[in-house]
Amino acid sequence: MRALKIAFDHFLKSGEDVRELTITISEKTEENKNGSNEIFSVMFMGKLSPGKRGLGTANRIPDSVTYFISKKE
Repeated sequence: MRALKIAFDHFLKSGEDVRELTITISEKTEENKNGSNEIFSVMFMGKLSPGKRGLGTANRIPDSVTYFISKKE
């Protein structure tokens, strides 16, 4: 899947350990004034620390990053 490769290659530049992340991929249609555009959403989110529950500081890496990539590209 080309969208995942684009997002993954860009994310690797951050230096974060990919093994500490959950990667979620979804497809959706975005509506705008020029019509509709089918896009992939690729989200990198830190896995929960062992024994922790919840949001925010419970993650090993507290920030998440989402890439939106057009299917047209």
